[in-house]
Amino acid sequence: MTTPLPDVNAPTKSARFRFSPINKFGLSDQLKILSKVREAAYKGNWTELRSLGFDCLGKAYAGVQALRIENNQFVSKQSEKIESNVVYMALQRLVENNKYDDLVDRFRKRWATSNPDLLEKVLDSLDAVKRGDKKIPLIRTEKKFSKTIIEKHPVKNNIEKSLIALAHRGLLAISCSDYQFTYRSFDNQKLTKDSSKKQVQLLLNEISAFEGQLRNCQRVIFHSLGKSNPSSSLPAIFALISFTETNLPRFASVQAQAFKEIENLYHSKKQHGQMDKLGKLSTKAGSLTREALSSHAAAYRMIVDLHKGTLTREANNLLQKADTKAFDAKIPNGKDVKFTDLKEMAEDKLIEFGGIVQSVDSSRERSGKLIGSAVLKEPASGETVQVAFPYAHLSHMGITKNSYCVVNGYYKASSKILSGNAGIEIQKFSIKELADQVWRFAFIRYADDWYECWRNQANMMFSMGPHIIEEDYAQTGTQGAGELIYPPYYRL
Repeated sequence: MTTPLPDVNAPTKSARFRFSPINKFGLSDQLKILSKVREAAYKGNWTELRSLGFDCLGKAYAGVQALRIENNQFVSKQSEKIESNVVYMALQRLVENNKYDDLVDRFRKRWATSNPDLLEKVLDSLDAVKRGDKKIPLIRTEKKFSKTIIEKHPVKNNIEKSLIALAHRGLLAISCSDYQFTYRSFDNQKLTKDSSKKQVQLLLNEISAFEGQLRNCQRVIFHSLGKSNPSSSLPAIFALISFTETNLPRFASVQAQAFKEIENLYHSKKQHGQMDKLGKLSTKAGSLTREALSSHAAAYRMIVDLHKGTLTREANNLLQKADTKAFDAKIPNGKDVKFTDLKEMAEDKLIEFGGIVQSVDSSRERSGKLIGSAVLKEPASGETVQVAFPYAHLSHMGITKNSYCVVNGYYKASSKILSGNAGIEIQKFSIKELADQVWRFAFIRYADDWYECWRNQANMMFSMGPHIIEEDYAQTGTQGAGELIYPPYYRL
């Protein structure tokens, strides 16, 4: 029997919320399309998933623009009301002090060209001043104006969160679809002597170009946020969004070609050195893909926060870090070891080990604690090592059979979370500590409510993999699109 569609802990409250007269796409509508994305991924309908992805991106962009328009209308009306009241108070003081002489005519003449709208609102008051009335009428202002963005609305936060979820799931859906299409188109490709070398060079070039452009987009945002006016960073933020939405699907397709080449090398049992080299490059590409997805969601969140009119605490923290913190730093990295070195390693020594994923599994201890595990095979020696991490379904993260995985952790001759067997316990490193010191990690962490670049802070990298529909495939390691199916759309 096919595994039933999982019950995702996503918001289900039905509500409609009007952003502006031009956009009536409410929370219930957003959740419906997010549900369709999840269902299409679960069924492996990549054509529909890709179409839904573009639909999500379009609706997310329209929603953000509606937020901007609504907020601008609010600010404009507030400014108009304040300006009118200032003029009223000034005129009232003139009347009370009998200092109006020819001021009224001068006001009329000046405002007729510089501010005709204001002149129309104060005409009654000007006439009263000229007559010498001691009490002038209130200046006409619109009594009703929208406070949608400023006031606390019971559904507003969920609306904003689901807008960002639409943008994130849309980009992830398109990237996953393009990966699946490319992977399937290479089914009948045969290995040649030079194909793996060409694939290594192609992936190396793609990684270099993609990482360079992503870092540049992040740096421009970093420097623009450090200025006195946060809104000046909006062009840089939109530039990052444009870059990721334009380039990430293609980057995913290149990774699919590399995955197929790794599979071919693995089954041919040849060129272990090339397989290892291509595998490690694929994990680097997979890590960059995750960072790009987090950056894209963080950029959308920043736009939403900047359009609110009042910055959130998290947004303020990010702005402050742009002024006071360094831009970049490295993630904790262990000593690169081979299988033959493992038994010689001290149990408190941080090591790095990589291999081809043979299987993915999950289990629970008697206490109910979830343990995610995988078996990695070192290409050169053919030896296998078990790796494990608590509180994580590795298959739900998109780790698949034949993908390449690099873990940083501690080798244990008898590991408690591996039922006393030997293996590597993957390190949990503190993203928060890095984010407190380094802006790039703070920016990535800013998206954690929608997408965790390092799920549960596991210090590991892995290549993207295919999603294959099988009977009872919950534990089979074939769920490359798992992150479109299992995680909630966003944290409440």
